[in-house]
Amino acid sequence: MSFIRIYIICFVLGLCSFSRAQQINANLVVINPYGKVFTLYVNDEIVNKEPQAIVKAFNVHEGWLKLRVEIEGVAGKITDSIHLKSIEKYNNKEITLSLKERITEGKNNYKFEFISIGDLSGPVTPIVPDLPVNLSVLDENKKFGNIYEMHLRKPIYLKNYDSASAKCLVDLDDKDIEYHLFLLKNTNDYSERIKYTRRAILFNCYTAERLVKLLNTFDTEIEKLKYAKLAFPHLTDKSNAKTVENAFLFKSVSEEYETFLKNIAAENYQKSLNCKQAVADNEYNEIYVSVVKGKYDHDKIAIAKKAVQKHCFSSAQVKKLMDIFTHDREKLELAKAAYGSIVDKENYKIAAESFMFGENRKDFLNFISN
Repeated sequence: MSFIRIYIICFVLGLCSFSRAQQINANLVVINPYGKVFTLYVNDEIVNKEPQAIVKAFNVHEGWLKLRVEIEGVAGKITDSIHLKSIEKYNNKEITLSLKERITEGKNNYKFEFISIGDLSGPVTPIVPDLPVNLSVLDENKKFGNIYEMHLRKPIYLKNYDSASAKCLVDLDDKDIEYHLFLLKNTNDYSERIKYTRRAILFNCYTAERLVKLLNTFDTEIEKLKYAKLAFPHLTDKSNAKTVENAFLFKSVSEEYETFLKNIAAENYQKSLNCKQAVADNEYNEIYVSVVKGKYDHDKIAIAKKAVQKHCFSSAQVKKLMDIFTHDREKLELAKAAYGSIVDKENYKIAAESFMFGENRKDFLNFISN
């Protein structure tokens, strides 16, 4: 074949190159959109020792790349090859492939499917970014302040709170809150967003103002109130706890949280009493009559709880107050509220006789034994 004829074929079909090929460097990402973890091999070299749902091979070069995937729990191997050409289009780029699943004759079959070519992302060595960065599928191995780090496309929230001491190794700052809010903004699943905020609240310490920002990510007032109460021990400025009410939309919810704060204050006062002597009979009788005169049960329980949080009582005195109530619900609420004011705790089990149902009696006895 003449040189001219070869030249024409190469010119028309683009099959030949007469200049020296460019050496390129790229990353290869393989994703299993179904979440099943797998091991990737490139040219028979293992890329990830631990099975993952998203695997990135760094620094692959031009030429044929022989790919092999072994999915955990799936028999057989998925194999294919891609040709990385020596052209600028692939240099310093990231090539993303997906594992496409098809069911044929009752069996799951997979094949590689091209997704995109984009800029490089996600270094091999974890970094701590100064500002929130794109949390796309390709941004792995990053630590976000003191709140979480990314692993397998999932945030792992750091546990900074020690329940024994009720203190944290570090307190969340404004940047940590920004990282959390940025993650939520990039999370489509509401249940996942809820889970992340729960962990942010329960695993950390923060100011009341920062807690408001976390609570405002909940869609319901019930969730806000529930976690506002659970967050109280985590507040670094408990004197500003009333600020948390700014998270609530409805007055009734704010009032319930305010009542919660008043109960905590009352419990703290109760502990400071260091009860050794029960209230005198004449004063007890006044308390007893005031409870009986309550119009409804919720009025009576409010009067009774206020009394046991401010005065000291004997086990017999509290049992007599419990007997005023018809339902075990109020009896149990009062019995638990009064425990810190009891001067003879060794005798407090006699209050169990006031309950109608064995389940509530058991609940009470477990409470005082712990």
